[in-house]
Amino acid sequence: MQRLNIPLSRHRKTTRHNKRVVWLLVATAILAIGMFIQLTGRWYTRATILSAAPVDTIVAIHLPINPTTIKHQLQLLNAVPLISNRSLTLEDLLVYIDGDLGWFLLEDGTRAVAIRNSIEIPELLLKNFGLVAQETESGFTVLSETLLAEGGGEMDGKSSPFFAGLRGYIGQIVIADELPIQASLFIDDDTLVINTSVKSQGGEPYTVPSGTELFLSTAALPNILDSLVSSLPVSLNEFQVAERISELFRGEKHLLITNNSQNQLQTLIEFIQIPEETDPEEILRFISASNNPYFQEKVLNDGTVSKEIRVEPENITVAEISSGLLPVYQVAMNGADQMYASLNNESLVISTDKDLLLYWISPKEVQLNTCEASMFLAKTDFILEQISLKHIHSNYSFINTIFSRFSTISIEPMGGSMSLILSSAECG
Repeated sequence: MQRLNIPLSRHRKTTRHNKRVVWLLVATAILAIGMFIQLTGRWYTRATILSAAPVDTIVAIHLPINPTTIKHQLQLLNAVPLISNRSLTLEDLLVYIDGDLGWFLLEDGTRAVAIRNSIEIPELLLKNFGLVAQETESGFTVLSETLLAEGGGEMDGKSSPFFAGLRGYIGQIVIADELPIQASLFIDDDTLVINTSVKSQGGEPYTVPSGTELFLSTAALPNILDSLVSSLPVSLNEFQVAERISELFRGEKHLLITNNSQNQLQTLIEFIQIPEETDPEEILRFISASNNPYFQEKVLNDGTVSKEIRVEPENITVAEISSGLLPVYQVAMNGADQMYASLNNESLVISTDKDLLLYWISPKEVQLNTCEASMFLAKTDFILEQISLKHIHSNYSFINTIFSRFSTISIEPMGGSMSLILSSAECG
């Protein structure tokens, strides 16, 4: 009998090929199922509840309520009354929420909340908390202290990001504007990241002393420093430096405020790309003289006496002190206070503290503990205690409750846009 010559090796190759096809099909199926789950989740977590925003809503916050998000949402918000002049918290509403909560901040400072609910909210709860409940056409329930007009539906949100649960996504914010600003909220145990839709203008890293209370670079955040300095009751503002030289320098600036070993605030401003003819001695004379004006009486033609404020920079003495680095100039201010200045490449640096100025113009020569900063970095308690937020309504004082659980606040570029980061980690 003749044997059949069957190439077994070919058979084995076909088997391996079939196994690869099977694994490819399995992987494709798993990927398809994963994408389906993600797309389904994005569909069911889209921010349709923001259509319940009342008239004059200026900030709308969407919180998807599920087992993944609720732990972080409670840590962040449970001490915060959701409705103005009422004590209702997130925990009080949990049993009634079926997946979504919308939180609305109105122009007059009041707050309201909307929920997607499958259980009717009891009249007793409304009575106990002094609430008014309104049903919207979309089937949401709006809770507030008084009846509110509907019509803030232009507060459109967006779907949750892909793999939101793995990334710590807990919600989003929409701020009313000509082009509404949208921001996604991500959180872990010690950091809250608010990733905004505002395009970043860059923001190179800077090294600042670990005692930094506030650092700001207007290269990335233009037109902020002058208004910020005017609200700070700290040493540099007492010298009225920003006001005195704002007319001379309207370009980019860096602001640095630190706390020294004597627990005294020290401030530094760097003016970038200054005119070639800039004379630091002349500027120090001008600042010192402007901070110490005097009145001179003048008799007018009709015999009346008027008083005019005069400053005499030419009578101010400026000293050059030896630093071993760049020339540093010093001028006396009120009492024992001093002001220092130095030219650093194409920048003018002015500070209330010599060591801080020396560090800034030559950090390698002055050894200090440091940390990294980008566009903006500040200690949260300094921001809450020192800056007068006059543009924020008193009903928004709950912001202090949210921010106070974090140690630092910063603004950094992320993925081409700006992110506000609240962290429990200390600078340095």
